[in-house]
Amino acid sequence: MSLRFSIAEIQRMCPKAKIGGVAAVPASGAAPGKSWSAAQPTSVGEIKFPSKTQARVYHQLESLFGAERLRLDTRWPLLAGVKANGRVLYMSIDFCVVVEGKPKLWIDAKTKRKSRDWERGLAMFRQSWGEVVLWDGRAEVPAEVVQLSLALKIQNSKQQKDSEKCPT
Repeated sequence: MSLRFSIAEIQRMCPKAKIGGVAAVPASGAAPGKSWSAAQPTSVGEIKFPSKTQARVYHQLESLFGAERLRLDTRWPLLAGVKANGRVLYMSIDFCVVVEGKPKLWIDAKTKRKSRDWERGLAMFRQSWGEVVLWDGRAEVPAEVVQLSLALKIQNSKQQKDSEKCPT
């Protein structure tokens, strides 16, 4: 079951939810003094990404949806993951596509290497919010991304035709 809330509703329910901006996520499973991953920070224009993979995925998503529909490093409450003491757990997802103020698609830039903590968090995220598309930016564009992109383009063209028919 997937629940759909507007971003305003999510922020009202969980004030600590970070929808947009940059979230620092500690690398889990790292040996003392060593980084868990070999990610190299990369910039795309003014935006700094923690890895080349994220930068690559962002570049492709921006061309499909436009920067105004993308939210970066979003932090979501895991409704299925409340601790015994009542604290809500959160998960950061790399990208969220927002349409009409509501999240429609979550995309995480991932290579083959994934931590156990991330896998557990992903399972709870899916129970709370829905499916997450995993994409490394190199393979073909995932079907879910293509479908939403095409649906938005069709919707925009219909709105444009309607506005041409009825001038105000």
